[in-house]
Amino acid sequence: MVKKSQISIIFVVLIAFFVVIFGSRIIDSNDSTTIQIKQAAISGEMEAFTDPGLIWQNFGKLIPYPKSKPFYFSSETDEGTSVDQSIAVTFNNGSKGSVSGSVWYTYPLIKTDLIAIHKKFTSDAGVKTGLIQKQMRKLVNLTASLMSPEAAMVQKELFNQMLNDQVQNGPYLTEIVEDTVIDSITNEETTTEVVKIKEIDGIQLRGENPFEDWNITISQVDVPTIITDTTTETMIKKRRDAEMQIMVAKAEVETANQNEKKIIAEGKKEVAARQYEALQAKMLATTKAEELKEVAIIAAQREREVNEQKLEAALIDKKTAEAEKAAILFRKSGEAEGKKMIMEADGALEIKVNAWLQSEQYWAEASKSWPAMVPTIVNGGSGDGNTTNAMSMLEIMATKAAKDLALDMKMGATE
Repeated sequence: MVKKSQISIIFVVLIAFFVVIFGSRIIDSNDSTTIQIKQAAISGEMEAFTDPGLIWQNFGKLIPYPKSKPFYFSSETDEGTSVDQSIAVTFNNGSKGSVSGSVWYTYPLIKTDLIAIHKKFTSDAGVKTGLIQKQMRKLVNLTASLMSPEAAMVQKELFNQMLNDQVQNGPYLTEIVEDTVIDSITNEETTTEVVKIKEIDGIQLRGENPFEDWNITISQVDVPTIITDTTTETMIKKRRDAEMQIMVAKAEVETANQNEKKIIAEGKKEVAARQYEALQAKMLATTKAEELKEVAIIAAQREREVNEQKLEAALIDKKTAEAEKAAILFRKSGEAEGKKMIMEADGALEIKVNAWLQSEQYWAEASKSWPAMVPTIVNGGSGDGNTTNAMSMLEIMATKAAKDLALDMKMGATE
């Protein structure tokens, strides 16, 4: 019994020792951010695990790969490693420089692709150095060779776009051609050899994309820093200073031109305003003159109508006067003719009688104021009723008047 108990204890101890020593080679686990490649212990067959959970290792070998990871090619000590990992480049003018940046690479989740990658590169470190770093250096250098250092530093976004285009679609096929470059400061033309992208009918030619061969996805391409050598930086600085001076001079000229245009525009505006005021005054004067003209025309027409009416009235008055004159003349003529006929008929008896009567009245009145022509006392006399000498005088005068008037005062016998 004692021996059996000892054997059992030894067996348990051995099992515990075996579990402690070889337990990690029997069962393992996988998390959500990791891919595990298992190589069987005896057969050497490979299997990929992409999902989280327990893995029956069975003394096989597990090689971990990150599902996604950044790759830094940076000079910054807090990006990647503490050493400078920036990529040395040569620009299209032959000057040197360096480019710092980063990309993210993501492994495929297809198990056959993962096994192929592992067979080729054996680890994530092998993928990093043998594929990611190698291709990124190639693509960054190719992009730099298509740009001048000034353009690369000033147009970092364009550099990023060209680099990302090649990462996603394959590297450009290039050729060296002669090109005419115009200096931005001196405006001098120089002919130089530059690297150009090959094109056929406007389509850019490309090489094979090595990342597609392994179904590895490259994303988040970022190139924040482009550094040129000291000589180039000095040249760029001088060029920029010169360009800035030119820009300032151009800006001053443009400002002067704009000021001149503004003055001219304001002058034209003022002239236009004065012309407009003059035109308004002219139009107002013309309108007023037209109104006065119309008023004068109306007044003249009215005066002419009044004069015509006056003339017409005068003509009517004239005709009326002439008619009245003719009537008067006709009437007078008739009266005269009648009187003539009467006078011829009675010898103007009525006239003569009236004249005789007036004469008699005159002498009768005159006799009243005469003094006594004979003595108031008369001695003697015939006593037969004979008149005085005064009466005799009156009778004589009456007889004379009747004679002058050719009146026959005797009454004819009544038949």
